Amino acid sequence: MVSGHQAGALRLQPGSETNSDHAYAMLRRAIVVGRYRPGDRLTEIALTVELGMSRTPVREAIRRLQAEGLIVIGHRGALVRRLNVLEVSSLYQVRAVLEALTAELAARAQREGRVSARDMRELVDRQLMFEHAVRERSVTRMVQANLAIHQYVARLAGNPFAQDVLRRVWDIIALSSIHNLQDDTWARKVITQHRRLIRAVRAGDTRQAAAVARSHVLEAATIYMARLPTTGEGEEPVDTGAPVFNALLGSGRLILKRPRG
Repeated sequence: MVSGHQAGALRLQPGSETNSDHAYAMLRRAIVVGRYRPGDRLTEIALTVELGMSRTPVREAIRRLQAEGLIVIGHRGALVRRLNVLEVSSLYQVRAVLEALTAELAARAQREGRVSARDMRELVDRQLMFEHAVRERSVTRMVQANLAIHQYVARLAGNPFAQDVLRRVWDIIALSSIHNLQDDTWARKVITQHRRLIRAVRAGDTRQAAAVARSHVLEAATIYMARLPTTGEGEEPVDTGAPVFNALLGSGRLILKRPRG
């Protein structure tokens, strides 16, 4: 829950964006970086104090974040979404498919000469930043650099629709990276996996790039889900509204069935 001693912590300076945009951007970031944890209650009154604005833009920001799947509405009001095992599994399945696709497309773009030497240096630089963060054991910088690598591969793929869906998936499961990268063994393994991915992209090896990306994402999912409770016991029932992927695509056209068994 947003507490009184945090009042003003998110206050924003006047700018060209609307108050609604400001509230949305700041709340979204606070959720993605883990400042607000899954299950935390976000009250309009407390947020108006923090942001220094009226309840109308705060209410609109909450609605936008609910549409993106980051916030749900429960009996006690707006809550930061707490994912169950099925939801995490489903999200990571989508992420694995799309990251395999973007890695394949990035490698193809490299092979066809559509990726510049500067682009490849930028990708390598992001990997070096990640490795430095691992050596320094800075989870915050690890998470930032890790996401930057995945985002850059997606950018090299040149498919804005895949980028958009991935951005939303990354936001919803951002906390999983924070948890996973606290494990030194996993963080070091990620270094190796990222290097393999970058080598495949640089070599223009589409099949290898896709395979490495998919394997990397699915292993990350396995590690994170091993730490999750298998039931939602003790959690407040919430109205999640549209399914996660309807929120992701914004159209309601993607229908995923629950696995049997």
